[in-house]
Amino acid sequence: MQHEHARRHGEDVEPVGGKGCQVNRTLAVKKKRTSERIKAIPKKAVLLIPEPENENESVPYGIKPGYYDPKQMLELITRHKSDADAIRFIADMLETGDPENDGFAAMLRADCRNPVALARIIQICKAQTASGLP
Repeated sequence: MQHEHARRHGEDVEPVGGKGCQVNRTLAVKKKRTSERIKAIPKKAVLLIPEPENENESVPYGIKPGYYDPKQMLELITRHKSDADAIRFIADMLETGDPENDGFAAMLRADCRNPVALARIIQICKAQTASGLP
């Protein structure tokens, strides 16, 4: 079961010995990759667009994978404001699973097909970014 989970999430799983060894190897590789990613996260990053899972896949909606700071995220939303699916994708990538912190993602998702609402969201974010507010 954990082997399948690891495979779905792109983790290396190499049978080393018995079943227990394989699980330990998977956990060790996962911990190593996670710690490397945490060190590489820019301090102002608010959004991560992941690399495609398969090398043959193209990036979703032409959105370049990587970390985005608030200004870059706003530029991304502005660039894709007429593409509801791209806005929904960005909202999905912003979501943390914590309702207290997911208000902005929920707002984007709810208004992804409403150009007037998106324009207002962009305008408010630009004003906050210009004034240095998070």
